[in-house]
Amino acid sequence: MPEFEHKDLFNESESGPQSMLDYLQSRLSARDLSGEEALAMLSAVHEGLSNPANVERGAYQKYSQFMESLKTGMPEVHEYVVTAWEQKEAEKEKAGQEETDAEDNPESGEAS
Repeated sequence: MPEFEHKDLFNESESGPQSMLDYLQSRLSARDLSGEEALAMLSAVHEGLSNPANVERGAYQKYSQFMESLKTGMPEVHEYVVTAWEQKEAEKEKAGQEETDAEDNPESGEAS
């Protein structure tokens, strides 16, 4: 499966979450959106939304509306995106737990 680099999809100096969501909505309306593209673009939106200095309040509402539209309009793409996020989160949690276990048990065989 090809990896899309979300930084390559949008030039952040020209585009913020609102513009990205507008673009995503147009692709959704055309039913021309793959799971990989949606995942990459929504990751870019998340990155933009995580910087409160660059976000208008309406972007959060637009994001929520887009996700609902994606869920009803292209459920297979929505499922792909949500599953990928859940897997990434599970991997983060597992890595964090393994790190905690290694710190709690110095005899676990890992050299410090």
